[in-house]
Amino acid sequence: PVRSSSDGFLYLFYLNANKKLTCLFPNKFQENNRIRKDADTVVPPAEDATFRIRIAAPFGQEVLKAIVTKERIKLDDAELRK
Repeated sequence: PVRSSSDGFLYLFYLNANKKLTCLFPNKFQENNRIRKDADTVVPPAEDATFRIRIAAPFGQEVLKAIVTKERIKLDDAELRK
């Protein structure tokens, strides 16, 4: 779960071993990324798991970052949101 000290918008970014950056959340299956202060947020939510996050090649050092912003940011890169 992710927990924030203030209301905001959650973004999960994944950098794979080949240094390709992908936005895992929000995505086309779950676009609403608003989160509430001091509330646990689970991605994907267990009650509505319309997508899964899977590990696949290339294998190596990977980074997953959870970022909460006060304002919604626009993700212009369609490839990033795919």
